[in-house]
Amino acid sequence: MSMSYLRADQALNNALRNGSVFLWLHTGDPGVEGTDNVAQGPDENEIARKPISFGEPENHPTENRRRCLSDSKVSWDGEEIATGEKIQYFSIWDSDSNGQVEFISDVASQETTGSQGVTIQAGDVECEIEVHEKPAEE
Repeated sequence: MSMSYLRADQALNNALRNGSVFLWLHTGDPGVEGTDNVAQGPDENEIARKPISFGEPENHPTENRRRCLSDSKVSWDGEEIATGEKIQYFSIWDSDSNGQVEFISDVASQETTGSQGVTIQAGDVECEIEVHEKPAEE
């Protein structure tokens, strides 16, 4: 069963745009609760979640999905994330610590962190929901 686009938009707005959300990076499958394989800092502790923001829901260009794209850049510098972390997944949370995981996804283009850290550009994080039919473009 798939959602109507109106309900998908409501869910995306509630999860991503009606409050603060935070990005967390993972070096492997985050697991069902989104807390596994968190990227490490140079001190071998988990990296911090970073604030991220999203634009309005829109049609996916090729699939029956509604999506929100990130509209802010997010960075971890070389003092916040260890060199050599292969980023394979991300998770979106409703809090900078504890809280509820909202979305989990693999990354389309895996990246290994260097000494300068890692930067995720605006538009590089996509959260989407399958819909029965997309609305016509205006």
